[in-house]
Parts: sequence; structure tokens; C-alpha cells
Amino acid sequence: VDKAASPLQMAGAYAAFGNEGIYNKPHVVKKVVLRDNDTVIETAPEPQVAMKDYTAFMITNILQDVVTKGTGTAANIPGLHIAAKTGTTNYSAEDRAKYNISKSSSPDAWFIGYTTNYTMSVWTGYDQQLKNPMSKQETKIAAKIFKTMMGKMSENVTTDNFKQPSSVVKVALEKGTNAKASEYTPSDQIVYEYF
Repeated sequence: VDKAASPLQMAGAYAAFGNEGIYNKPHVVKKVVLRDNDTVIETAPEPQVAMKDYTAFMITNILQDVVTKGTGTAANIPGLHIAAKTGTTNYSAEDRAKYNISKSSSPDAWFIGYTTNYTMSVWTGYDQQLKNPMSKQETKIAAKIFKTMMGKMSENVTTDNFKQPSSVVKVALEKGTNAKASEYTPSDQIVYEYF
């Protein structure tokens, strides 16, 4: 039985991080308005608390680095606050040997990213994965698709940065230590961390 998550499931899960920990099951139809215009059938699922707001914010803060200095820089859109995760899957050692597949090849590549307005999950790969392994360069295509689509979707839309909840504090630390910065700490030796 294949237990892999679908792009729709991944988008729903990651959207909860950008929605302050509230999960909304992905759906297409929110409501049905009957001809009389008075009868409305609500079909949207009820939002559920999936995690604490501080967990959502802290994970989002970490995932923002993915597009600014991590493995997803190909998806960075200047001026747009994005949090994201890249990913690939691996071939088994047996399949690599049997089909002469390079260790650097992957059967699947993912890019899941979100803003305060939108979440998108992109999967790339081939239906015959053993015959068509993806090269290292091809695994970057998912991030490029994300950048193009998210950039277009976000045009003319105000996208705020992710809101820091009151349950999180930002603390000045001395670079390279766990010590709180003091008034004597040189400004170039101060880093800020969330707790």
C-alpha cells in the first residue's frame, strides 16, 4: 500500500503553519446558493486547531530561511514573505543497482511553500520512475514552478509578513553563545532568536 501524501494533503498541512496553527481541510466548494438566493448550503469543513500558534510561527520562521538562503532559493520572490520546504525521495540501493541509477538521482521532487494568503504544493517526477530518474538539476523544477505560479497569484495582492503571536518573544543574544546580549555587546555581535 502506497502511504505517500498527495500534493493536496501536503498543501493542506502546510497551510496550517501559515494560518496560525489552524487547519482547514482542502476543499473546492465553500457553499451552494440555491435559485431562490435565500437558501445557502455551507459545505466548507470546520477549521480545526492543529497546533499552538507559537509552534506555527516558529516553524514558519525556520522555513522562511529555505527561500532566502537554503535549498529553495530558486523560488524566492523579492518582496514576498514566503516559508517553504524542498524535498526529494530516494531510490532503494537495490533499485539503484538493478537499474544503474546514480546516487544523485531522485524519483520525486517536492516544493511546498506558503504566504499569508496562499499555499502551494508542487510535485515533479515521472510515472515510470525507474526508467526516468530525475537529475539533480531536474529536482529544482518544482521550485521554479512554485516561483512562477506564486508570483503570478500574488500580483496586486497585499501579503503581510507572518504575524508574531503574543506567545513568542524575540530575544537579543550574543552571537555564538546562548547568553543574552547586554548594553555592552557590540551590535555586530548580536543575533535575534525567537522563544
